[in-house]
Amino acid sequence: MDRDIEFPKKKQRILLIGSSLTWGPYVENHDTYPDLLNKAYPKKECINGGKIGRTIVNDPSAFENHYRYCEPDITFLQVSSFDIETSLSFIQNMYLEKPIEPTVTEVKFIKAVINE
Repeated sequence: MDRDIEFPKKKQRILLIGSSLTWGPYVENHDTYPDLLNKAYPKKECINGGKIGRTIVNDPSAFENHYRYCEPDITFLQVSSFDIETSLSFIQNMYLEKPIEPTVTEVKFIKAVINE
């Protein structure tokens, strides 16, 4: 973003978090979708919380440790198929020193995919 966040808020604040698709590499700030939303909805304040390389695995801790302090009224999470793929434990375990166990939901998902 090319501006500071004002406190106290004067408008409804919408936080957009996600990966580089939200951050907007290779485009000027005024061409990112959060800034285009600011122009389309001038009575709202859209905050660009995108970051290159972030996935849905990192987003909860990023929100808890950083983004909640911008006091959003609404938060949108941008995800892509890459986010889903990299959140699976068997993909993460290729890069982690200490392997993690799959969640119950992940096991159900994998079983459903294998049975199809």
